[in-house]
Amino acid sequence: RLLFMKITDLKVWVTVPERSSVDGSPSGRSYVFLRVDTDEGISGFGEATSSGGGGSIVVGNMIKFLRNSTAERDFRETIIGENPEHTELIWHKLFRRFTGGGGFGGFVTTMLSGIDIALWDIKGKAAGKPIYEILGGGPLREEIELYTHVAPGDPIKAANEAKMLAKQGFKALKTDPFMPEMRQHHRKYMQGSISPEGAALAIETISAIREGVGKNIDILIDCHGNFDVPTAIAMARKLEPFHIGWYEEPVQPNSNQALKHVKESVSVPICVGERLYTRWDFI
Repeated sequence: RLLFMKITDLKVWVTVPERSSVDGSPSGRSYVFLRVDTDEGISGFGEATSSGGGGSIVVGNMIKFLRNSTAERDFRETIIGENPEHTELIWHKLFRRFTGGGGFGGFVTTMLSGIDIALWDIKGKAAGKPIYEILGGGPLREEIELYTHVAPGDPIKAANEAKMLAKQGFKALKTDPFMPEMRQHHRKYMQGSISPEGAALAIETISAIREGVGKNIDILIDCHGNFDVPTAIAMARKLEPFHIGWYEEPVQPNSNQALKHVKESVSVPICVGERLYTRWDFI
């Protein structure tokens, strides 16, 4: 059925819920949903939400521009009229079209991912199979382990929240104990140090959480790439007694030499990947 199918339209919706009905979900965040239509009457749905800072508005407008750019024939032909079976071809055409000015940034790959999800949705519907079967997989498990977040700032409140979440069955809890200071003063590596007071509060928070949940719960630390190398190393060493599960983005994730230096200097596991968007970033 896919052999001669053609994409006929692309629609996008950007929504801003007034409040979230899900505990722990941020209210007021914009969400991007899209639909790819075909001449066979099968439509695929995708989701292309970006994080914070109005990113979803940017992604949504990019997709709308793709749909409405009738004046640029070569641009519109990147998707309209294509066979949705050709997911790799369409992905690379869009990727090359949007990254011609350089950079594999999150807005571009978020948009591509939403369209790619919709194309795979079409494949599954046309074949009458779930996507995991088309990809060659099988139902290996019925459940997966999840982590959830603990709000930093107040060690006692953080410990109480962590204990409550552990009782709910979560085996891993994630937090950025440095955020109370780093959010205000050096967000995103403008200055990579932290004050003695900020560091002390962070360590007190993790100590309280560990004492509250015991040794069988993983504590995951996210630094959001805010530290310079000396600070990242110093904070990691202070966290070592609490046997943390990982130390995420201690420095900017695209700074390979800085990450290497930190990794070789501490014993805690280093974690990156959230802001690496393609296989080429990892290679």
